Amino acid sequence: ISTRYRLLPYFYSLFHEAAATGAPILRPLVWHFQDDPAALNLGDQAMVGPWLLAAPVITEGATSRTVHLPPGRWFEYHSGRILEGPATVNPEMTLGALPLYVREGAILPHGPLMMWSDAAPLSPLRLDVVPGPEPSTFTLYEDDGDSMAYEAGVSSEIQYTVTKTPQGATLTGGPRQGTWVPPARTLVVRVRRVDHAPTAVNLVGDGGALPALDEIDPDAPPTQGWAWDSRDLSLIVALPDQDGFELSMTYDPATAAAPMVEKRFVVALPPGTPADAIHIAGTFSDWAMIPMQPGVAPGTAEALVAVPRGEWFWYKYTRGDWDTVEKWAGCEEALNRYEFGAAHPDKVDSVTLWADDPSCP
Repeated sequence: ISTRYRLLPYFYSLFHEAAATGAPILRPLVWHFQDDPAALNLGDQAMVGPWLLAAPVITEGATSRTVHLPPGRWFEYHSGRILEGPATVNPEMTLGALPLYVREGAILPHGPLMMWSDAAPLSPLRLDVVPGPEPSTFTLYEDDGDSMAYEAGVSSEIQYTVTKTPQGATLTGGPRQGTWVPPARTLVVRVRRVDHAPTAVNLVGDGGALPALDEIDPDAPPTQGWAWDSRDLSLIVALPDQDGFELSMTYDPATAAAPMVEKRFVVALPPGTPADAIHIAGTFSDWAMIPMQPGVAPGTAEALVAVPRGEWFWYKYTRGDWDTVEKWAGCEEALNRYEFGAAHPDKVDSVTLWADDPSCP
């Protein structure tokens, strides 16, 4: 549901396109991949617009599902894991799974997380871009989102174009078409994959070089600047939203397999538990114990742990051995926790009891 609300600017633009041209929002794979025989009769996958492939889990209790990826390079939506098509993959599933894959060349507009569609202005506006071998475009459609003024032409469109270069990539925003103008806001661009530290980001023209920052929170960005997210392997750029701009980003565009990603775990502990005694163990370590450190907040422990990028994994907390493994309330045996291998967001947990608690038999 959170992903759906963040993607509302993308969906809104697709619905406008559907109204104007008849192009469906949910598209059978053959709509875009007519030369792919495997795409002809797939009934349980769909393209959401031109850039996003969804493969929902439709079998109750499924622990895996088969996903067909058409020709081209694909990126797992949450983690940036690279997969080369055509291919058939069989990712493991959990109750939290909805396999999503981004097509190379994508320009995906996002908004902030909201509880309902017009809870707040679309600020900041985020563009997730995945430069491909050829220039690609996407047209963002906007109106006031509430009235019928769009029927009188009170709306706007901006066409964005991303181009891969030998030195990195460029992103351009065309001139705004239409009379509706959004309130002032920040534009946050996330470029994937950027496996090597960038060297410069320039707003071509009067903007000049943007300052390098240690990090950028995409939901609360500075006015302008750029940062390299070395865990997510992405470049984040913030600048005042505007039309008619050209953003030049300089980095080594070569990518590696990058099968692992560092995930931050933060766990709240039962009262009296020494924070320096906590360990985490999971399928990522063949269930070997990994020590954690006292967290920033009192009564917590935290750790950066290498986990498989773009895959589900299972884990538990202990105080160093299985005799002290976590328990649920009432000393009930705690099932294995599960999480997805992506750099963000941090995984925040809490432990109720340990197995050697005096209240447990």
